[in-house]
Amino acid sequence: MKKRLPTEDEFYVGYMPATPQHIGSAMRRLIYLLGFAIAGTAAIAAWQQKQFSSSNFEFGIYTTAEGFLFAEPFPHLLVTLGKDQDDNDLYRTILLVGSGKKGADQFLRDLVDSKKISMGSKVRLAGSLIYGNGKAIMQVDEKSNVMFLENGFIDLPKPKTQKTANLFGEIVDPKCYFGVMKPGDGKVHRSCAIRCIAGGIPPVFRTESTGYFILLDERNRRVSPEIANVVGDVIMLEGRIIQWNDWNILQVNSEMIHQLATRKKWKEGLAPFNSGITMCN
Repeated sequence: MKKRLPTEDEFYVGYMPATPQHIGSAMRRLIYLLGFAIAGTAAIAAWQQKQFSSSNFEFGIYTTAEGFLFAEPFPHLLVTLGKDQDDNDLYRTILLVGSGKKGADQFLRDLVDSKKISMGSKVRLAGSLIYGNGKAIMQVDEKSNVMFLENGFIDLPKPKTQKTANLFGEIVDPKCYFGVMKPGDGKVHRSCAIRCIAGGIPPVFRTESTGYFILLDERNRRVSPEIANVVGDVIMLEGRIIQWNDWNILQVNSEMIHQLATRKKWKEGLAPFNSGITMCN
C-alpha cells in the first residue's frame, strides 16, 4: 500500500473542529502503542513481583515453651518432639533472640548469673514467636519469666556431619527474614540485616534449592564479623554441611570469608564498612 503523505493544508491547532486525516491517524497509532507499552510494563512488573511472605511475628503476644536451654553455638531452646523409628530422640531448635537488633547472649548471661541455671537445664519460658518456612525463633526479654524445671538436664546433642558442598545464596538475619520485616532480604534490607547480625543474631545463609544454613567457621565457632561485608549479596560459599536437628549448619573457612569481605570492600569502597558504622569489631 502506498504511504499517504500529508498535504500542505494539514495544519492543526487545538481550537479547530476536526483533526486532519494524517495527523489523526498518527496520533491514534501513537496512543495504541503507548497503551500496549503501559499494559505490557504493568504485566511484567506484576509477574516479577516477589510473593508476599507468609512468615509471622507475634509481637506483644507471649507464648510459653518448655525445653533445654543452650548458649552455643547460638542461644537456643531445644524442644523434645518424641522418638524416631530407631528410638532416637527428636528435637526442634528454637533460636532465641533479644529485643530490637540484638541476640540473646546477654539475656542468657544475666539468667545464669541471677538464677544459677546451667546450660542444658530444662526450663519453661515465654517469648514472642517468629516463624515461617518451617523455622521457629523466639524473642525473649525481661518478661520471659524463665522457670527452672526439676529433673531435667541433657548434654548438647552432637550434630551429624554430612558432605562438603558449594552453595549459592544470600546471608540474611533470621529474626527479620522469618517474620519481623517484609521484605527481610535483598538490597532493601541489607543495612538492617548487617546491624542485626552485628548485634549477635546468628547469620543464616538462604539458598533457593537447599534451604537454610546457620553459618559457623571451620572450628564450629561463630563466623568473623567480616561476614557483615557480604550480607545481602548473592554469593557462593563452600563448606561442610552439618545436620543440627531441624536446622542445617554450614561450616565455612575463615579465610574464605576474609577474602570475600576484602574483595567487596576493594570493589565498592563502601565508606560505612571502612568507618566501622555497620560492624562490631
